[in-house]
Amino acid sequence: MEETIKPKSVKTVGILVIIFSGLTLFSNTMGAISFLLVGGNDVTINRPNGTVQNDDPINFIFDNYVAFCLIMISIALGYLIGGIFIQKFKAWANRLLSMSASLSLVIIWGLMILMAQSIGQANGGSGFAIIPIVIGIIWSTPVALLIWFLNKQNIKKHFSLRE
Repeated sequence: MEETIKPKSVKTVGILVIIFSGLTLFSNTMGAISFLLVGGNDVTINRPNGTVQNDDPINFIFDNYVAFCLIMISIALGYLIGGIFIQKFKAWANRLLSMSASLSLVIIWGLMILMAQSIGQANGGSGFAIIPIVIGIIWSTPVALLIWFLNKQNIKKHFSLRE
């Protein structure tokens, strides 16, 4: 039986995923720790008399900043594990990366839409509401390309179904 040549592009993508997941793990861990050390949960942002207003999406994000960091850390762990094992051409790692990337797309666009709504509701901010949409396009493009690459037939055929 002839051994098929595995594409080096999968290993390259695996290395890139490991690097970016490591950066995401580090930045979100440090962000959560810094937020807690400076008493971030005690800070009130744009709130008269220190009242809690969860009707503003930005306040909701800051009220739940540590939870958002923990969600991103768990997704980054999925990316890290998937990036390590995708280099070994494991089919489950391909699925894990595809699911993590899909979840990332949902989170990116959910946050960007919330920010665009919040900016659009501000006085004189409707012209700036396009900025989160542009940022969403910039951040989601590599994630969408990862999903597309992992699910191409000529790439997918190299992953062993035997775990």
